[in-house]
Amino acid sequence: MKSFTAGANENDVRLSRFVEGVTKDMPRSMMYKAFRNKRIKVNGKTAIIEGGRPLSAAALKACDLRAGAAMIIAGLAAPGTTSIDDVYYIERGYDNIVGKLRAVGADITLQHIPDEGAFNKAN
Repeated sequence: MKSFTAGANENDVRLSRFVEGVTKDMPRSMMYKAFRNKRIKVNGKTAIIEGGRPLSAAALKACDLRAGAAMIIAGLAAPGTTSIDDVYYIERGYDNIVGKLRAVGADITLQHIPDEGAFNKAN
């Protein structure tokens, strides 16, 4: 749950505009649904927004560049160990993403696991 307080600049701003400003990535339809389901509560100048279910670790497969990057961020936020297969999409689009995330404190490793089919063909 997050709490946002309106400052002096937002004193006369309509509530829906204020919430749009502090939750830039939330689609409008989701915001209005949250109002209807009382997941956004207003108390004076404070809006309290209830989140969804907590994240959990999982075994994932990156199907494209942006989805793979989102999976990395979600995996870092979730407790436990998340593994992501088919990371070549991510490696192709983001130069040294593992090194850059480790530089800012992320607990992330890149493991190259040989393809079983390739091993059997060589022998």
